[in-house]
Amino acid sequence: FLSLLPLIGLGVLADERVEWILLGASLVLGSLSLIPGYLRHHRRIKPIAFFAAGFAFVITAHLLFEDNLRISTPAALIGAGLILTAYWLNRGLCRTCHTCCVPGSTMD
Repeated sequence: FLSLLPLIGLGVLADERVEWILLGASLVLGSLSLIPGYLRHHRRIKPIAFFAAGFAFVITAHLLFEDNLRISTPAALIGAGLILTAYWLNRGLCRTCHTCCVPGSTMD
């Protein structure tokens, strides 16, 4: 499947600029997802810390170890796992928050 991507016109995904755009977009989307939960609901820094650590792993893997797949791949996977953990923590904290869990709300 991956070998067919250039034939379909998706070779642009391998471009360095596109990688940085996707990293920037994920940083913005992650922030937009986690910061409101922190500010409006639970005031727990743990999800943001996990997200920051995960993003740091991904960026480090991309910047320092791009040519060494034996290091960059596990580092990026650890980063992705930390980011996923941040979302789960944030969701759980928002769901158990007494100030934001009212009947009929979207957090239920």
